Amino acid sequence: MVVDGDLSDSFTVDRGVRQGCPASPLIFSLFLDRIEEYIRLHMDEWDYDERESVRMAGLLLPLLLFADDMVLVGRSVELVQRLLGVLSNFCWGAGLTVNLDKTVWMVGGEVAESWVPPTFYYREEVVKRVMKFKYLGLVTTGHGMGTMMSTRLTAARQAWAQLLGILAQRGWRDRAIRLLLLDTYVKTCLLYGCAVWGSTVLSPDGDVRVDRTRAMGVFYRGALRTCMGLGRGVRNEVLHILSGRWPLQLYVAKAMHRYAS
Repeated sequence: MVVDGDLSDSFTVDRGVRQGCPASPLIFSLFLDRIEEYIRLHMDEWDYDERESVRMAGLLLPLLLFADDMVLVGRSVELVQRLLGVLSNFCWGAGLTVNLDKTVWMVGGEVAESWVPPTFYYREEVVKRVMKFKYLGLVTTGHGMGTMMSTRLTAARQAWAQLLGILAQRGWRDRAIRLLLLDTYVKTCLLYGCAVWGSTVLSPDGDVRVDRTRAMGVFYRGALRTCMGLGRGVRNEVLHILSGRWPLQLYVAKAMHRYAS
């Protein structure tokens, strides 16, 4: 081990970090941090079109990293295979092992009916293809944000059903407590990742006055009515004023603005 430029004596590592230890993702992130720079150095060998193919919002984005999860991004078969080769070289030099059982690829966007799926390899092992992919809790099929939204709505409904059982069991009827629990356990579940999929529920010109949340908005307002003890005849505007909660699309717009800034 090198500490402040001094090389220590050799020693044997007999035990790693314990399961669930917060030091585990930190140590791994420090160890893996070099791969981003490693890939960027290899991008110097790419031509202009290849570099532009992974440019998003003005930034070159050939990969996404979070803890021990990684996503490689490419818009051509050759580029994706090249990125897999770069990853292989980095892992070989760093002593890391890629779990091929959890390594998959997916195509995004529409493809022609005559399109033949390619075969990708990692060290001569075939990487399997999937039709949907889950990254950081968000499920996508590569064809828009609909799957992400439906998955969040399903999860929120399950959380709401559990919360209703708790409220009935405990006999909690105080509106403030019920609304707080709704915000904590249900709304956070419903809006998870909305900075990514939120553009789907806003109007094309960004007008947040138009409610395009569809089923998600109906579910959320229904939960608010239950917490407040109000019937369906109460107008949405009155519901939001009495509960002190914004319409759902405003929370989405706020999250998107925070993410973009």
